[in-house]
Amino acid sequence: MKYILLILACTYSFASVPTVEGLFRNSINPELDDSLVVLTLKGKVLKVQDEESSEDKEPIYTEAYYKFIFDNSNKKIKRVIKSKYESSSMGFSEIKDLQISKDIQLEANEANSNKRIINAIIGMYAMNSSVLMSDVFKTYSSEYMTNEEVLNSEKKELLNKYKEYLVIKNEYDKKLKNLKKSGAVEDGSDIEIADEPKSPLTAEEETEKERISKLISDSMYKKSSQVRLAKEGKDYFWIMDMSNIWAKFTNEDHRLKHLKLTALDKVIEVIPHEAVTFAGKYKMPKNIEVLIDDKQITLEILNYYTLKSKKKSYEQRAAEYKKYFEESSARKKKKVEATVEPEVQEQVSPQISDYLF
Repeated sequence: MKYILLILACTYSFASVPTVEGLFRNSINPELDDSLVVLTLKGKVLKVQDEESSEDKEPIYTEAYYKFIFDNSNKKIKRVIKSKYESSSMGFSEIKDLQISKDIQLEANEANSNKRIINAIIGMYAMNSSVLMSDVFKTYSSEYMTNEEVLNSEKKELLNKYKEYLVIKNEYDKKLKNLKKSGAVEDGSDIEIADEPKSPLTAEEETEKERISKLISDSMYKKSSQVRLAKEGKDYFWIMDMSNIWAKFTNEDHRLKHLKLTALDKVIEVIPHEAVTFAGKYKMPKNIEVLIDDKQITLEILNYYTLKSKKKSYEQRAAEYKKYFEESSARKKKKVEATVEPEVQEQVSPQISDYLF
């Protein structure tokens, strides 16, 4: 037991200096155990005007409402239903657009860099996951290293061997107990079972003992210069700093305060505002501001909750949304055909579809 406690304590000692992936998984929230995760938001894009051109002019913007239903039943593959609406009621008959993704990680291949980083931000908060954000960083920075790349491989191997040993040892103890119960082996007897397992944490040679002892005390992740603790006034923040990526997080609960990414000849900034609580236990920013070129995109989170969804599977929900979307599209098509179209004016408003869908 002392080995188990020791190895667990040393394994988690790396948490005092978080990794980049660890920072971008919204770790302030509890683990998601239910099969479905639902997030609704209002997306708004505003064209930022300079002081001279903005005089006596109304802000130019477009907005839409979105619902994301994530399938959390499979820990490896995360699917999502995305539906878009024109009003906050978000009824089935009002579905304006629909996307059903087979795996959100495939969205890392999204050619539109604007949509890609916004998808990653939504995935971070909705699923407590840094998967999409990690893919973004890996694409746009040669300096970025994933958890796998900074992992202490020797320690990982030792821990895996120890886990295997515990399983085998448990089977051995059961076998020995049954033999004693049957009278084949008496308590206090020096008779041993030939295949008694040996712990990988023990060794006879001093050099091997020292190597194992060092691995146990080592951090699970190698030290990286990408993350450092910095003081601003009376407060401390975790700073992620690379040549084209910079981010700031709170010290204790690792909440993202500001992200700045320079890529493809443009600067993208993400600024989450004050956190609120949903469903009594999930914390995330009420508003997330994204600045791209001269556009200001605001993601206002309206609701967030999880469902066990025992009566209706993800596949059934996906089919249901597809059916309602097709019916809604057919009604709109008939309405357009029966309406005389006005002369099309040149579009000058920034479109929210350029940043979400």
